[in-house]
Amino acid sequence: MKSSLLLSKIGKNIKKRRNDAKLTTRGLAEISGLSTSQISYMENGQHAMTIVSLTKVANGLECEVGDLMP
Repeated sequence: MKSSLLLSKIGKNIKKRRNDAKLTTRGLAEISGLSTSQISYMENGQHAMTIVSLTKVANGLECEVGDLMP
């Protein structure tokens, strides 16, 4: 799988879980300790995520990193 496609699919999973949790990008950013722009870039597949940032997002969404994978 191409890395851009993988990032896009992970981003869609993040956005879906965030919406299901009724969180804004700002809310998830505050919970996860990342910036609002980082969350937005991740959701849009425009940001090469580190395992650390992906773990922070997963913790903020109360899920496992694997749950965000396609």
